[in-house]
Amino acid sequence: MKNSEILRKAKALIDTPEKWCQETYAANAYGASVEIRNPAACSFCSTGALIKVLGGYWDSYKYPVYFGMTPKQLFDFNDSHAHAEVMALWDKAIERAEREEKCAT
Repeated sequence: MKNSEILRKAKALIDTPEKWCQETYAANAYGASVEIRNPAACSFCSTGALIKVLGGYWDSYKYPVYFGMTPKQLFDFNDSHAHAEVMALWDKAIERAEREEKCAT
């Protein structure tokens, strides 16, 4: 799977405020923190969404970070910004991945 596809899938997990959370990787319908792989998980933070799509582990060497941030910095950005700002960051990351993929062909 291309990096842009990974980013699009992860963004789709958090593309509405109802599917997005802060201060935890994943939360259930009541807002309680749960494991990313828990079937009750229905909202994710940015980092949690990437980890979910990548099967439970984010290897930043295999899957470059297109946000210009470490996973921890992305987690902190997610917690300190509004949903619209987080979505704008995702859009920029997807654009960057697509540009790099286009140049590689």
